[in-house]
Amino acid sequence: MERESFEQSTNKRWIWIILGIVILSCSGYWYYFGGGKNKSQPTPDDVDALKTPPAIVDTSSPPVTNITKVVPESSGEEGIYFERYQIIEQGAIGVEESTGNKFAQAFGTLVFKDPERSTSQETWAYLIEPQVGKAYPTAYMFDEKELVPTYQFDDYKKNFSLSPFNIIRTSYKQLILQNNRYNGNDYTITQNAERAQSTYCTGDFDNDGIQDIAVVLDNNEKQYSRLLILSYNEKTELPYVAFSENYSDKMRINSFKKGSKIYLSEISNGFSPAPTDGIILRGEDVKLALVYDVNLQKFKSYFQE
Repeated sequence: MERESFEQSTNKRWIWIILGIVILSCSGYWYYFGGGKNKSQPTPDDVDALKTPPAIVDTSSPPVTNITKVVPESSGEEGIYFERYQIIEQGAIGVEESTGNKFAQAFGTLVFKDPERSTSQETWAYLIEPQVGKAYPTAYMFDEKELVPTYQFDDYKKNFSLSPFNIIRTSYKQLILQNNRYNGNDYTITQNAERAQSTYCTGDFDNDGIQDIAVVLDNNEKQYSRLLILSYNEKTELPYVAFSENYSDKMRINSFKKGSKIYLSEISNGFSPAPTDGIILRGEDVKLALVYDVNLQKFKSYFQE
């Protein structure tokens, strides 16, 4: 009887131990995996989730920004090569793309031309050089005739930097540079500010109702001068050389109005009213009046006493 009681007692002890282990295991499982811990101690994420519902992200289209164009990253993809240009007309107007406001630019201002947007009539350019990986700066629209590539700018700076020549339109400047050589002699617009006042004038010299310009170019080595009269063709909207002459002296010019009294040897021995606007040329020992003959349709020179 004692042996059976001991065995029974031992068996009962093991049963209680095993039962206790099972109960503890179940309690731990419920605590960690059944939500007991999470529900009793909510995490900060759970608290935020209760306060604010999760955002719904639409991945069907890119986010909207105010950047319309971005310079490509240098990752092997070919980018845009912006061309360096400079303004050759004092007060050239740049029209801001975003506002339409107009801004006058100084002679020589450097701009960066966008070749993809520019045409033969208008140039889209930036006053700040676009940078790789950054949004484009503000774009401005310029008249194509008001700009030249930087490598050509030195010619314009050399010839047209003085204030009396600022009012010469770009197309006329181009024509002057194309006609600054004759019979092996090179001519340039004076760079002497005082002389500049007497080497440029305007008037309706060919009597067509459109203002023309006259300009004297110098060859300082030989002390020669070259006169150009530039007129305007309304149909082509381009200037052209209406008259050119070379003088073996450094000439000064000024204009006179139609009706001014000048000496016309073909008409009388005295002074007569000029039939058109004209030009007076003065050298060291000579004074000439240059007048357009409407009937012959050519310019004629008359010595003045």
